[in-house]
Amino acid sequence: MDTQYFKHYSPALGRDMEYMVYGRAGRPVLYIPCQDGRFFDFGDFHMAETLAPWIESGQIIVFSVDTIDKETWSDKGGEPYWRARRHELWMDYLIKEMVPLIQERTEQSGIISFGCSLGATHAPFWYLGLWATRSSPSGGASSPQRHSTANSSSSFSLTIRS
Repeated sequence: MDTQYFKHYSPALGRDMEYMVYGRAGRPVLYIPCQDGRFFDFGDFHMAETLAPWIESGQIIVFSVDTIDKETWSDKGGEPYWRARRHELWMDYLIKEMVPLIQERTEQSGIISFGCSLGATHAPFWYLGLWATRSSPSGGASSPQRHSTANSSSSFSLTIRS
């Protein structure tokens, strides 16, 4: 499987951020690690192996990002305002830096996001943040919708259109 490591400076966070890319082509997928997780957890916890059939066949390309949970959610002794503000800056990093990077690399506007544990909590909030920044009178994004599925009482989806 093609795997690439990247490190770049984030103006939103004022520091270097790291991420991994699994695959070369396909529908872009943003993986957000669990609480205090790191970008390399996707590979270390064998999720890349689990998704290998879709990654290697070019159906999906996974971008595994770093979190800053130790400066936000997990910083129990930190000032609540600054913990929340730092989290907002991390969301800005995802929306204003990672999204354009992913879109440029894949030449696609829609991005699937998922995570484990706290990463699963971040994933829909990321989508809502992206929707809020892109929402416009011209209809840049659709409304969030609930869908019933056979396996659960409901699920959440949001379609982003450029």
